[in-house]
Amino acid sequence: MKKIVSVVCLALLSASLVMAGAQKDSAADAGKPKTVVVWTNNAHSKPELVAAIDRYNKGEGAQKGIFIDYTVHGSDYYTTLDLAISTGEEPHIFKVTGKLPQYVQGQNIIPLTELPAWFQSDMVERYKPYNIAGKSTFNGIPYTIHWAISGYCSIAYNVPLLKRAGFDEPPKTWAEFERACIAISKLDPGKVFGMYVPIRYPNYSTIYLTGGMAPSYGKFWYDFTRGRYAFSEMVEYFEMFQRIRAAGAMFPGIESLDDDTARAQFAEGNIGFEMINPSFNIGVFYDQFPAKMEWKTAAIPVKDPGKTFNVMGDTATTLVISKKARDQKLLEEVARVYAYLLSDEVQMELFTNGKDIPIIPEIVQKAKPSTRQQWNDLAALSAGTVLRPNFPDGFFAVEGDDVNTAFAKILTGGNAAQILGDLDRRFNAAMDQAISRNVIKREDFIMPEIEQRFKK
Repeated sequence: MKKIVSVVCLALLSASLVMAGAQKDSAADAGKPKTVVVWTNNAHSKPELVAAIDRYNKGEGAQKGIFIDYTVHGSDYYTTLDLAISTGEEPHIFKVTGKLPQYVQGQNIIPLTELPAWFQSDMVERYKPYNIAGKSTFNGIPYTIHWAISGYCSIAYNVPLLKRAGFDEPPKTWAEFERACIAISKLDPGKVFGMYVPIRYPNYSTIYLTGGMAPSYGKFWYDFTRGRYAFSEMVEYFEMFQRIRAAGAMFPGIESLDDDTARAQFAEGNIGFEMINPSFNIGVFYDQFPAKMEWKTAAIPVKDPGKTFNVMGDTATTLVISKKARDQKLLEEVARVYAYLLSDEVQMELFTNGKDIPIIPEIVQKAKPSTRQQWNDLAALSAGTVLRPNFPDGFFAVEGDDVNTAFAKILTGGNAAQILGDLDRRFNAAMDQAISRNVIKREDFIMPEIEQRFKK
């Protein structure tokens, strides 16, 4: 009997120790901050955000029991992100650009309406005027907040090279730009070039090519008035780049040229123009690849100086929330982090340091002017920016070459008229098919008011 009692006592003691240990572990876990993982590929603003996040982790985050784990990825960002999503290793908050519709359709992200009520009133309502159907809202439901814009409103140019080539001021027309590129390339043949196009950069087609055509055409390559793709209207624009490359004035090896390599060459003083200059490159040429020569920004050259339009812009640093935040019951913590990253304090610092342009004018007005003159010039050039809505092909697949591949074929010698005409045919056919299958509605992509916004 004593033996039985002893066994029972030992069992009870063991159980009590296990329970005590579990309670101790639970208490320890309760005292640990909850980690919110955030990913972007914003190398241009890394110093400011790392510093801001460090302040948060040591201050408000420590008080609220929240820790931000922030990672800035490189050129393989979207490959890394998609792999992480497929294996369930995605971050809680991450940056998205053109792939937002796919993530919504795949239910990889959650709508902002799932966040706490305070976030709805403080953040969602404040930024509601800047929502874009199909780009931030889907079926009227918000999935992200547009807080910053990237202004495709200028070219960056190497002042000494331009002067050596015999030009006292930057080009104002396509013809002048072409002549300047060719003249610069003859200064030090094989070393110095007029311009570059980083074909390996995932968004090169928008940032370095089509963004520069808006001031000449007053529209995008999708015509929101007619509701049709209109790549063919860019033939002359692409033929200009073909002539520049044929003359040896475009940096060689564009087929394998990525953005960082190209920007490093500009910073070294080996390239005359960066065409075009997205706003985030101002910070890049100060911090990531400091320019070794005098450089300035100027308005994008146009086809006809007597007939110009407003510049094109795009939303920048679009942050979304993964379903993991809901699954791990971190919605309150994720909302706090999201709100901090979009706080006036952080945005004002990013503007003053020449990194991002807040979409709300009042925040820009409250911020200190930048010490970087190129940034102040760019901010002035971005007046009247027309933000690009989401195009229909964000919601369906198109057979054959995508835009990047097609443009690359033109830049490397393909027939511009034929290739652009083929893009029109394939994209419009795919759109018509998507409409017939009720994947999209034609009326959602008819917006005549956009053409009016381009008019100065």
